[in-house]
Amino acid sequence: MDTPSEFGGSRQQIVDGFVVDVVPLLRWPGNQAEVRLDEPAHQLATSAAEVMRVQGTVVAESMSDSLRVSGPVYALWRGQCRRCLEDATGATLVEVDEIYERNPVEGETYRLAGEKLDLEPMIREVVLLSLPLAPLCSDDCAGPAPDRFPATVESDPASAGAADADGGDDAKPVGDPRWAALDAITFDDNS
Repeated sequence: MDTPSEFGGSRQQIVDGFVVDVVPLLRWPGNQAEVRLDEPAHQLATSAAEVMRVQGTVVAESMSDSLRVSGPVYALWRGQCRRCLEDATGATLVEVDEIYERNPVEGETYRLAGEKLDLEPMIREVVLLSLPLAPLCSDDCAGPAPDRFPATVESDPASAGAADADGGDDAKPVGDPRWAALDAITFDDNS
């Protein structure tokens, strides 16, 4: 016969994919088990990045008729740098703290079905929300050809006027010739 002391401490749980057997946990409230995650993430991606692997150690804790899952989850991702279009990789850290119930509240808790705890819906949700929307290969990435396409910053109009007074350049910026017809339009305030 199982007693609370046999299952009451923290112990390691074996994960098959993202599914955990939770029968020993549900026998007594307060039971805990560490769940080690190290799984490839199939078809887990946004338009900018895809997850290669999910890793972490979460703690599953029994709470009468529900389970609380908490701990760090790392998502190793790859994508295309938004500046230079080369491969970009990285890792995001998500601290999860979620509740699993037999009768879940939509949008607030997850389903606990039978003797198995399926972590995949929760992992999918929290990891997708943590992926970068526009990945960078590095913070100082200058783009594909910085000498050919330099990034310039418009100067403040007040300081531009001061530069003109100091003998600066009076040349009018060259516009796009497709919009040249709009230069002829005048707005008369007397109408």
